[in-house]
Amino acid sequence: CCQQTISGGTTSSIGTQSKRNSNDQVSGAEFNQKDGKYQSILIDFAYLGNPEKYDSHSHILREEDNEEERRKKIADQEHLESGFICEYDACLREYYQLFSDVLAYYYDIHRFLGDLERGHYVLYSVDTLLQHQQGVKHLAELLYIYGTLLIAMEMYIPGTIRERFIIAHRRYCRVNSNTASLMENYIAAEGGSRFSDNFEPLCKLFQRTEVDSNDRDTDIVVPENYLNRMKLPSSVTEKVLECLLTQEIYEMEKRSFPSFRYMSTRLSMQASMIFVMLNFEPHLFRQEDKMRQIIDKMFYDNWVVPMYNGELVDLSVEWNQRYPVARQALDHILTERKIQSLNSDNAKQVMLCTEEIRRYIDQNILTDLYVLEHLEELLECARASNVALKWRLLHKDSSLLATDKKGSKDTSAVSVVDDRDIVDLFLLGSSFEATLREICLRLVEDKQKLWSSFRASAVSKMQQLSSYFYGNDSLAHVQKNDKMGIWFNEMATEIRALEFTGTYDDVQFFMDSLNDIGNLHQLDSNSQIKNLILETKLQLVRMVKCEEKSEDIDSIIDTISDASYARVAIEYFIPIFHSRSLKDPKSVGYLRPTFIKISSFLRQVKTSQSTNYDGNFAKTYHSEALLYFVKEILNVIPLSIFSTYAMIVDMNEKSLDRIPTAVGSECVTDFSFEDHYKRAKLTFELSVLTKGIIDMKETFIGDLMMDPQEILEEGLRKELISQILSAMHTHLQFSTKSTKMNAKSVESTLQTFVETIHTLSRRMECFQKAIISLQDFLRMNGLEIYLQESARVIWWNTNIEMGKEASSSPLPALINASSFNLAVPIYQRVSDHAKSSTFMGRTLNQMLKLLDPQLCSYSTYLDGWFFHKSYNPVIDGKTFVLLRRAIGVQGLIAMETLICHKISMELVNLRQFYDQSLVTYGVTLEKFRDAVFPEWKVPKYGEAFYSSASTKLNKLFPPLNKIATRIGKLQLMRRLIKTELHLTSRIDAEKLLQTSHVINSDILMFLEKTNGKSVQHDHDILSIIKTASQLQEAVGGGNPMSTIYAKTDAFEGLPSLLTLFLIHYMPSVSLDDTFQALKGKEDESFDGWVIASGIGTLLRQFNPAYTKAFFSLFGQYVMCTMKKCLDNTESGGSTTSV
Repeated sequence: CCQQTISGGTTSSIGTQSKRNSNDQVSGAEFNQKDGKYQSILIDFAYLGNPEKYDSHSHILREEDNEEERRKKIADQEHLESGFICEYDACLREYYQLFSDVLAYYYDIHRFLGDLERGHYVLYSVDTLLQHQQGVKHLAELLYIYGTLLIAMEMYIPGTIRERFIIAHRRYCRVNSNTASLMENYIAAEGGSRFSDNFEPLCKLFQRTEVDSNDRDTDIVVPENYLNRMKLPSSVTEKVLECLLTQEIYEMEKRSFPSFRYMSTRLSMQASMIFVMLNFEPHLFRQEDKMRQIIDKMFYDNWVVPMYNGELVDLSVEWNQRYPVARQALDHILTERKIQSLNSDNAKQVMLCTEEIRRYIDQNILTDLYVLEHLEELLECARASNVALKWRLLHKDSSLLATDKKGSKDTSAVSVVDDRDIVDLFLLGSSFEATLREICLRLVEDKQKLWSSFRASAVSKMQQLSSYFYGNDSLAHVQKNDKMGIWFNEMATEIRALEFTGTYDDVQFFMDSLNDIGNLHQLDSNSQIKNLILETKLQLVRMVKCEEKSEDIDSIIDTISDASYARVAIEYFIPIFHSRSLKDPKSVGYLRPTFIKISSFLRQVKTSQSTNYDGNFAKTYHSEALLYFVKEILNVIPLSIFSTYAMIVDMNEKSLDRIPTAVGSECVTDFSFEDHYKRAKLTFELSVLTKGIIDMKETFIGDLMMDPQEILEEGLRKELISQILSAMHTHLQFSTKSTKMNAKSVESTLQTFVETIHTLSRRMECFQKAIISLQDFLRMNGLEIYLQESARVIWWNTNIEMGKEASSSPLPALINASSFNLAVPIYQRVSDHAKSSTFMGRTLNQMLKLLDPQLCSYSTYLDGWFFHKSYNPVIDGKTFVLLRRAIGVQGLIAMETLICHKISMELVNLRQFYDQSLVTYGVTLEKFRDAVFPEWKVPKYGEAFYSSASTKLNKLFPPLNKIATRIGKLQLMRRLIKTELHLTSRIDAEKLLQTSHVINSDILMFLEKTNGKSVQHDHDILSIIKTASQLQEAVGGGNPMSTIYAKTDAFEGLPSLLTLFLIHYMPSVSLDDTFQALKGKEDESFDGWVIASGIGTLLRQFNPAYTKAFFSLFGQYVMCTMKKCLDNTESGGSTTSV
């Protein structure tokens, strides 16, 4: 992530795939290929060899470059450096602070150990400190954390990137005075001024670990001599190592895993510490006796060591080539036969534990009394399952285990555990441990109350026996015995006198007394008396067990169920979790305890936080990563829910007949009950699946709350976005084959277009029905979700079509009302639609393509376009009714926004066209304007003058015709959209329509009253006006012809050009009396109402004087024409030409 950030690339989001692979360790050459933008200024430690060369940018200059090229390259480099500093200054400082903190931690350790050796502390030295268990623990953790910091640095920030960070900070960032003075104090405390600052030791500690990174084995976690760059006292590390071999420093592990057969699990943390500390003293890897001692004690049945963040180290790989003595010692104990035995035993243990735990869960055995009486048995089951699971997860991908499976001749001797078996044990074990913990905590909390109830029950039994022997109860035919009655009465009194604490000896005495008296023949022969005595003894035992319940039972269970080692390994099983949840919907209920078990890693993060400037950063980071992992697992549920209900909706529409209330026996066979059964089964599975996730309680994942309902809704929204986007992208693709445009081909294209919109509308209706019907299962507003996410998809693609950044462009209030900020996937541009990026552009361009002026014209009677020959409609109000059903109201609003964008782009094209035309024809337009001035007077040369001027400018008219036609089409289509929005609002949202009118009127009255003063500085009023404007757009308010699309400069001679343009095309236009449409003669590409709309839009963008001048010039032309007509009439000529 830091590599891509510093290179200027796209930063990948924090995911859960933390496994190290070949891509994590980026070599210098690979990094140079990826960071193209800043490649020339990000220099590694090669900078230190010749700083002047890189500071003067000589390294980018070539010998054949001339002086001007050199200056340009240097200027570009300086500009690039300025941009880099502005963008990444904070990033450089953060990473440099990280490096400095690690170095400062080393100096802390070095100084502290030196003080211990020199006898600085009166009471403690290294030897006296190691005599105490806590002293050994603190020293071991001190060294382990330092080693883990360096190892994590090598894992996640490759050496090339570390060097570039350090050099970039050195060159571009001012030294932080606080950090510099702090480091100088550390160095001064070491007894010298070897360095003026911390730069040289930083370079020594964090330089790349291999000269040629391409030759490096990526499976090696700790490079040789990497932890030994900055020396620590060898005597101290070896003594601590010796103590770790001979002592058990973690008391809770001893209590949680008391049995000898769990020795390796009990010492697993110490084994990880030993692995790290061996790298401080690499010479120990070559001492056979020492390595044999370590492996015999720590690695006799395992060879994969878990590290920080769940990273795994396979010792058979780590020590394979570099440390042959250590590998030989490992091979001596881990023989092929031993590995086969371990694998087989573990496989059997996994199966046994799975079956045992499943029995506890399925039979509901775990009650309060059962846990109270069988706690040790249950804890032993938890220990066995966690030990088996841990071994399997750690060694699943080990090369030794894979070799054992391949090389074994006796296949029956090798037990293979399927991945699903591991997931089953993980799910069942997590649920079992969560239930056990919950019951144990309840028992600890209520233990005094329970103890009192057990004592009362025991007293009641003794009093019942006393009454029996006194003869007060007629239980059986037994002689009255006052002595026995007195004895049991005294026993009841003594039991009643017991206190809550310290009753073990008394209870033991009572148990022995009851055993003795129970052996009497008179009592032994009576089954009722024997049962009462046994029940009393049981209550006494329960009293002792209640008293024994310790407060740290929760810590013991946490230690047993710890799964921090699986932080990375468990991600491999995400597809198994998905398939298990879909196959068995009831297993969804096991997910919550599974997530809690996985989050046990965060307890380690919490206890290892330092008092730095942002102590919660690491905890928050890992919490977000785990929450992302949780969402990855749970996202399959909304996907399954949506797809299942889509199947149900399809069945309802296609194959299911509605069954009447009463069906005759002779008609039963007419109905497909098999399909009804299938639908009922799908509905049941759907209800079970949704109930499983809805019943999950809110849970803290580290510092973040996991809300299952919110995750379900987010996943459902993502799936809905994916489905809607896929449907719109797939359906709204139109044929663009270059065929000759004629009436037949256009009608065929129109029919295909209408069928496509019909199909999409049915599909969207299916989505809407599915999500609305799901709201009863999911307890959420399905219609609101559908409207928000469909609008999100449409507006996201509209912004892309307009060339905007989709993620940063403003979205409508409907979408912003949602608390989910979801991204919409981006499809690649369809190859057949080069002019359109998304389905919105394709749809609009297809409608424009259908409106060929040679084949159809706009009619004010029809309020749409019709074919010239067949008079069938092309695009009219019904088209946008159908389009609204397909893409919704927000889709029409987005389409209108896209139309406005295209009109503004056409105005830009007009500006470019006009500027280019003025170069050639500017003088002609100026002469024409001077000749026709003043406009109220008929020109000297009459109508012929207009014809002459039109002929000189006729090359400008075809491109102007195209621009005006495109703008006119878009304006009339926008008018149709507003008509549809207005009619829809009158039918479906009458109150909203009236409200918008009232608000609009009030705003206009307010602006008229205040003359618009100080409105620009009042953000509240501007916000109200913006909201009212959006509301007006939604209900179809406003007049498209009054819209100003762009701020334009003066177009000299535009009224003259437009007048001559119309005069040029007037002879080619005919009037269709049937539909009152102006259309071109003889296939002339001219649509009168479209051109009128286009020219009106153009004039609206300028000062009203342009419109006045245009009509004045056109009126002047009309006067010339009329004058010619009158002259011809007086001379006896014909007026047909006029």
